[in-house]
Amino acid sequence: MKTMQERFDEKVIPEPNSGCYLWTASLSTHGYGRFNRGGGDGQNIGLAHRVAWELERGPIPPGLVVDHLCRNRACVNVQHMEVTTHRVNILRGVAPMALAHMTETCRQGHVGTFKPQLDGWRRCTTCRRMYAQAYYERNRDQLLERKRQYRQAHTEAARAYQRAYRKREPQRHRDLERARHARKRTGAG
Repeated sequence: MKTMQERFDEKVIPEPNSGCYLWTASLSTHGYGRFNRGGGDGQNIGLAHRVAWELERGPIPPGLVVDHLCRNRACVNVQHMEVTTHRVNILRGVAPMALAHMTETCRQGHVGTFKPQLDGWRRCTTCRRMYAQAYYERNRDQLLERKRQYRQAHTEAARAYQRAYRKREPQRHRDLERARHARKRTGAG
């Protein structure tokens, strides 16, 4: 019976120009090599480049992925791979998100106005400011009414709390009021 390393090596051919080791067996729909680690039931199929890394360098740390530095998904040469985070792997590629991250100009043509957000996205500060201003102008009446209602409700709630506090602890309330008036008279408050 052949070892996993022997079965793996049978499915690889070296490409002399690039130095890649090309996977000749089954490929996934995205172009990555697929390898059955064993078991015969097809339940233990893994990506060939990950298996190559594990055979040569050991287990892949949790939360990290294997990145093809050569950008050839069928390559299983571990010299062309690096273990990185998923974010770094995506930003090294040519996906729309990676290309957008590399640009210094937003869709509206504002240059150098990107600001990283807490959620990891980069947003153009000029566009955000223009959007906020336009939103305020469109919804000015509703926003002002909502603000007025909030203040009114908040004031009423605060007054109700003060009335309940006066009833619950009258002596303490009187002491606090005296201290507040004393601060006003001396100019400290």
